[in-house]
Amino acid sequence: MDIKKSNLNMLYNEKIKNILIKIIICPSCDGKMDWDITLICNDCGENYTIDEKNGQIDLRLKSSKKILHEQVLDSNYSFNIKNKNKKSVYNFKFGYNSRNKIFTNFGKNLNKKQRKPVNKLYSWLPKNGRLALDIGSATDEKNKSYLEYAGFIYISIDYDSPNAMILADAHALPFCENSFDCITNLAVMEHIEFPFIAGRELYRILNINGRMLGVVAFLQQHHMSSWYHFTHFGVYSWLTNSGFSEKKIKIDAADKKYHGIFNTASLIGLPILIKNLFLYPIYFLHRILWKIYAMKNGDNFEKVRHLQTTGAIHFIADK
Repeated sequence: MDIKKSNLNMLYNEKIKNILIKIIICPSCDGKMDWDITLICNDCGENYTIDEKNGQIDLRLKSSKKILHEQVLDSNYSFNIKNKNKKSVYNFKFGYNSRNKIFTNFGKNLNKKQRKPVNKLYSWLPKNGRLALDIGSATDEKNKSYLEYAGFIYISIDYDSPNAMILADAHALPFCENSFDCITNLAVMEHIEFPFIAGRELYRILNINGRMLGVVAFLQQHHMSSWYHFTHFGVYSWLTNSGFSEKKIKIDAADKKYHGIFNTASLIGLPILIKNLFLYPIYFLHRILWKIYAMKNGDNFEKVRHLQTTGAIHFIADK
């Protein structure tokens, strides 16, 4: 394939450029692309631009696209199945532990400005990574550092960020099936208008045995363009209806410091120290009341408390 000299060639190294040539397809019709100073679809003729200044490729939909979303409905809804021998959100074991200390320790060795409060999630990064896609976090240099430390070649997409390598719509991703070995999806899904369509797209482009790591908002205030904030049940439904097997997903509450009480807009405008003076007493009262509740019922409700009151939900999904 003959590619004339463009800003893309100058911005991306040869290795990344050749990878993109192989995996990028037309988001409108899934056709193959001819690369020049722009990208032109061989099938539908749609033309996609490359920014002359920074080499960013714009692969957002240029016209309407009809997507048929098939959903099978019967009497066996997950919330109606309480038989222990059947697939059900009630029988799913929420929670997971750190896995690979290499990545956990990598995070701990970073300074506070570089470190992310999701070391447990990153401990599940696959080792000896090849190609990773980050969706929606192009400005997050910390995430890029974790992925590159794990050995991945990093590709970033966003709908409108000037920092992303590629502009794309999560509902119509411009990549071939089985393109990526890892996807990071951090605080993105609450901003997607049709999450089940985007979920199936993410499943489609993830390689066989590939892994997606993600975070989605729960008890946070509305922010930016957030449409839906997911409970742990919601994440389970989204993943399983996107194509992921129940046996290959893990779902847990965010870090214990990331409690829903601290993700409130009620005290907007207050300095963080003053805000904490109000919130920490409420948080400690919350913990005491849950302890009393657990003692009265003679059970350990810590995991329940954490899942029901966290600011965000984490998930790991293998294809």
